[in-house]
Amino acid sequence: MMEIPTMLTIKQTAEMTKLPEHYIRQLCISGKISCVKAGVKNLINLQKLIEYFDNPSEKSNTNSPADSGTIRRIEVK
Repeated sequence: MMEIPTMLTIKQTAEMTKLPEHYIRQLCISGKISCVKAGVKNLINLQKLIEYFDNPSEKSNTNSPADSGTIRRIEVK
């Protein structure tokens, strides 16, 4: 039989992990953790979140300037 994953809102996830809601939201937006949009709420798979915290380097994209902490020049035309 298929196991149904435990899904939490950003607020529930923040309360459970003691992390700020904006940090959890940024993890969703950046794609570092999987989330599903359900109406106006994002639902986070608890098991996937635990896997991310166990090994965060696997999902990080080191090619993105936003992730590397560098400033890039934007040319205005």
